[in-house]
Amino acid sequence: MSFSIDEESETLFLDFVKENIVAKKNDLAGGIKNPAGMTPHSSGAIRRLHENHLSNGLPDLNSPYFMRVDLADGKTYYYGLLSLTEPFERLEIPISHANVRATSDPFLIISDEKDEVGYTALRLDELDDLVARTRFIIRNGQIKELRTEDSGKDIKPNGVIAPEFVEEAITEKRQKYLVPIQGTLQPDQFKISRERVDYTLAIQGPPGSGKTVVLLERLSRVAFANPEIRSKGMLFIGPNLIFLDYISQVLPAKGKTDIELATFEKLVNWKPTYLKESEEAKLIKGDSDIAKVLEKAVLQSFRVLDKTACITIQKITIEFTPMDSIVVLNKLDISEDTFPAKRGMAEKYVRDLLFEKFMARWHDQFGTEKNPKFDLVKLIAETKEYKSIVNRIAPNLKPLAVLNKLKTVPSYFYSLAKEVLSDEQIDLWVSNANTPTQKISVSDLPLLDYLEHLISASQRKWGHIAIDETQDLTPMQLRSIGLRFGPETTASLTGDLAQATGLFWYENWQDILEQFNIEMKSKITELTRSYRVPTEILNFANQFLESSGISVSSAVPFLDVADSLEKVILKESENFKVAAIKIIEKHLAADLSVLVIASETMKKEILAAPINVPKDSLFRIMGPDEIKGLESDAVVIIDPIEMMFERYDGDSMEHISRRLYVMCTRSTKKLTLIGESEWDLDNLLIGIVSKSWGDQ
Repeated sequence: MSFSIDEESETLFLDFVKENIVAKKNDLAGGIKNPAGMTPHSSGAIRRLHENHLSNGLPDLNSPYFMRVDLADGKTYYYGLLSLTEPFERLEIPISHANVRATSDPFLIISDEKDEVGYTALRLDELDDLVARTRFIIRNGQIKELRTEDSGKDIKPNGVIAPEFVEEAITEKRQKYLVPIQGTLQPDQFKISRERVDYTLAIQGPPGSGKTVVLLERLSRVAFANPEIRSKGMLFIGPNLIFLDYISQVLPAKGKTDIELATFEKLVNWKPTYLKESEEAKLIKGDSDIAKVLEKAVLQSFRVLDKTACITIQKITIEFTPMDSIVVLNKLDISEDTFPAKRGMAEKYVRDLLFEKFMARWHDQFGTEKNPKFDLVKLIAETKEYKSIVNRIAPNLKPLAVLNKLKTVPSYFYSLAKEVLSDEQIDLWVSNANTPTQKISVSDLPLLDYLEHLISASQRKWGHIAIDETQDLTPMQLRSIGLRFGPETTASLTGDLAQATGLFWYENWQDILEQFNIEMKSKITELTRSYRVPTEILNFANQFLESSGISVSSAVPFLDVADSLEKVILKESENFKVAAIKIIEKHLAADLSVLVIASETMKKEILAAPINVPKDSLFRIMGPDEIKGLESDAVVIIDPIEMMFERYDGDSMEHISRRLYVMCTRSTKKLTLIGESEWDLDNLLIGIVSKSWGDQ
């Protein structure tokens, strides 16, 4: 069945929508008059309802929607970045669009709270009934272009709807910020973005599969469709500040600005002050087994008094002996409560014992028939001696002080770790974890956060937590994030196990989910098509996927770009700096955004060089640790063998392979590798191993 659309009738409908926006704005700005019989209470309730609608925004008058969907049952849906309901003064809808009125209210859709999952777009059971999707390019309130994808002729066997439109969107020049492209979402992406929110959803996907776009789309839908979740707060955790800046414009464009963006480092209450930490220290501190030592450090901090304490109240002196503290501790040992609860019980047990001792002395002195006329419990609690006893039995712990003691007193650490860690783990900690006193490293942050939880349980509980590049978080970071889950918290996770470039890597998503250390319902799903990375580049990068040590589905390519992979061999008269600048300026002159990946030494040389960067062109130079989640029209990798050797000498081949896989899949049009010989660029892994052996 072939489908056609009349541009004239679409122009009439656009005019109708714009008139509705203006009328709705007038309704909301001017309030309403009380119709006959309406009470002030009812009028106020309706006014508050519409004020709330206004606070969520109205569609953009200049470009109110981006897509029309026609289904086999005759219904038509229009999708915009905000919803629009009828104004009080109903306007006459064009006859050609009467079926829009029959669908639902609002008629311009982003969110419909009747749908508990997300907004009323194509429900999963409606995907088979899709007749056509029409894309609108509207500028200054005028239709500049419309394209219809007929389901009978425009869906290729590979399952991509309107491939020309998708390719155009993907190959547009990359800018500083990620651009909302929900109009190009494909069935596989769309289906995942609409998964239920009563369980944790983990999304595995190769480079260029649209994981981040799907995650942001899902996050926006959860925010609109679930006010109870939104009211508890929504959190997005990204891999670094560069990445968060890159996606920062998408959620506001979708109408949501109350979703908090953070890296893990921004999430906790401490800031790193010590950066020169060994890989061994990072490894042991990132292991979730260390949480058991932290738990013992806190829960075994209760102590027996070394000497008797005396308290005088109303001229009566009573004693609290070391044996009394043992009695208190024995009562506490029966309880399996948290440290704050146990400390509260310790306070009560000490007060009770002092109360009994005082009353025994009182009755000896005044007899049992006469009771004190003062508040004895209050007087006890106000004495400095009582407070001193409690603090000596149940110390007022500070996370940094506990961690410093574990790092600097080997005998103390060993006494706690000997029954929960292996000899190898203990040696790793004692030999490498002793950073300077009071200095905080990046890998200390989840430990301090976990100690804070054990001591005060003060972490905020969120309504929904989304994490991008989840595979790069350490087990302790994941456990720390798990502390932010309340009984009804839901989560959405994305990542690619094959792109894990941290010290820890996970064989499967279940291993990641277990690190949160909480009971949760979960579902693991997968994207397999790479929309962004050209086929030639993807085929080159797949050699590193095969060597990564991770078993995941290889990406199905979509984008064909002629000569997308370029290998440049250094000429005798050139050095890497000269060769790189020529290529960079060539790409910039072709109006491409450019990302250069280089060693620290080469970064400094390129940054110091006078490069002609045209106005409005995006040019970035970064190290291999800074590029996660980013993309660019052209990517230039300078001397990859030397770069890998300089930064990662001693790393496993699997680890280096995963880094190369990430580096080689950042481009949407052109990947250029610059090396000393063709053999080097064709055999990067062998070259890195050979250089490592040759320098030993």
